[in-house]
Amino acid sequence: MLRFIRKKLLTPVIHQLLLTQEKIDSINTKLDEINAKTESTEHIEEPQSTETSLIALSTLKEVYDLHEQASINSKTEEERVNTLSNYYHAPIDLNIPSDPFSQEYRDFILKFYREIYGENYSVINERLDIDVDSYSRRPNIYRIGGSRFLGAFLEAIGQILQVADVPQGARVIEYGPGEGQIALAFARLGCDVTVVDIEPRYHKIIQKQAEMLDLEIKCIEGEFTQPVDGKYDCIVFFEAFHHALDHLEILESLQGMLTENGKIIFSGEPILARDDYWSPTLPYPWGLRLDALSLCAIKTYGWLELGYQESYFYEILSRTGLSGCKITSPTNLRGTCYVATKSSQCQIENNS
Repeated sequence: MLRFIRKKLLTPVIHQLLLTQEKIDSINTKLDEINAKTESTEHIEEPQSTETSLIALSTLKEVYDLHEQASINSKTEEERVNTLSNYYHAPIDLNIPSDPFSQEYRDFILKFYREIYGENYSVINERLDIDVDSYSRRPNIYRIGGSRFLGAFLEAIGQILQVADVPQGARVIEYGPGEGQIALAFARLGCDVTVVDIEPRYHKIIQKQAEMLDLEIKCIEGEFTQPVDGKYDCIVFFEAFHHALDHLEILESLQGMLTENGKIIFSGEPILARDDYWSPTLPYPWGLRLDALSLCAIKTYGWLELGYQESYFYEILSRTGLSGCKITSPTNLRGTCYVATKSSQCQIENNS
């Protein structure tokens, strides 16, 4: 389920929770069932069929208990992720407001977040304490899994480059670049590259790598709503847009930053069609994703883990003067891209 995992994924700290032996036995039974299905899995990927289904947990406490046991019992980060990815929270009655564009709806999402994390959301929560020198030499995609995992990531980056279809010298900006592997690829191509991220350590990591390659990348520290001057041929979000609470405001700003034939690429984002395998984890137009992995990331780190129903995503594009389409990767779900342009040149793939 790595379309839902941030590039900046870290092994979580194991909380010292006291569980009853009965609860531990119950959770271990569930884990045994999942491990029987996934023990041959050597990499993290999204399920390719709907023959198996996600397992519903009715309370958040069940999710947290599962997370605790998965953290203790899992031998690797991949195993922990695979376990959590098989479960989701299925609340009995959310009583969510009907208008996804209303302040009431936004307040509901933030109240739900506060229930999970225990505090109000702040974009500062998206920052990470990460070792600059270490991650400059060996970015995170080279740390998490084996060669198949890395290959899937590199393949996705290659597909983003193909969808971008920009010449040398094009102006490219990436939001939420992490350690900057996509931005560096564009820079090596000869593009004029800018990155925007709330975490200053990521800027240092990107600059260190750029210096090694004798490249120039402009780094802007700030939120996605940070004003940026100039026009761009390509704007990229890779596993980043789903942290955008004020996504409508951001799209309005980005629309004005595009050149006439420019495009915005959203890749690796949890944009879910009605028949998507993960659709049970998003029972509303937009909001917190209810898979166990995302909920535990919210609770542990305070990250804002949002998802968007596909119909809602197309609607927000339309409301901000953009036309959207989906370009499905034939080999790599992470490489599937949603593309937004000022023109109507894209034909929307109908998955609703």
